[in-house]
Amino acid sequence: MGAEKWIYSLVRFASAERMCEHHLLLRAKQPSFSNVSQRDDDRALDVGNSERERLTERYRVGVLAERCGAIHEQRLVGELQLPPIGEELYADALAMDVPIWVADTRFGPPWVVLGTAKSEEDFWREVEEDDDDLALRTLGPQKPARQIIVDFVPGFARKE
Repeated sequence: MGAEKWIYSLVRFASAERMCEHHLLLRAKQPSFSNVSQRDDDRALDVGNSERERLTERYRVGVLAERCGAIHEQRLVGELQLPPIGEELYADALAMDVPIWVADTRFGPPWVVLGTAKSEEDFWREVEEDDDDLALRTLGPQKPARQIIVDFVPGFARKE
């Protein structure tokens, strides 16, 4: 059985017109699925992707349009399919201007390790101390981490 999971997606919006950039970190739920059914696997991926697209569009036409008003190109910067560092990223409420740390992984784009911490040193310590069965360190996070400011949009599971 493929387990239900939260997927964290980091999206960059950039406007050449205004020479600005904005970052969105969204959390969308991918439902569980049967490993013996490719159809179930595909459906779960479609549900997760649809939720990410819905949250991204809602942010773009709502928050971003109100904040900046320019036309922005959007690009997926990274994705994390494991629990991140920092309690703030488990909240169920929209949070604006959240500083996060992002590190590339040995697997390359789009895979990243990310989370909140007071400093880069604290971030790396928490990555090393992560003792989940699927620890963040198994992704091979690469130093240095970079800090960016994001608007965090948590998704909610929909009943099907």
